Amino acid sequence: MQVNYTPVDDFIVYDYTADGDVLTATVNGETDTFDFSDMPDGVATEFDTTLPRCPIQRAERVDGVLTVHLIAWYWGAANYENRLEGEATL
Repeated sequence: MQVNYTPVDDFIVYDYTADGDVLTATVNGETDTFDFSDMPDGVATEFDTTLPRCPIQRAERVDGVLTVHLIAWYWGAANYENRLEGEATL
């Protein structure tokens, strides 16, 4: 899974882990899991979640490669290198 972070300055803490095509997101201490294993090539922009704010902006699979676009607190989820590049792999 490739990840692209969009930084926001909203004082909400986002944390992510991934196992294959399964993403676990924690927003202000609440956790939800998103399973993209069966997602065909294409783009998804709507996601069911129990979280107070959905951290996924969109997910896209092109030629079998999954990229998930996530919200990240401005200096939160991305490490220093990812902040510079705006892209990462979980």
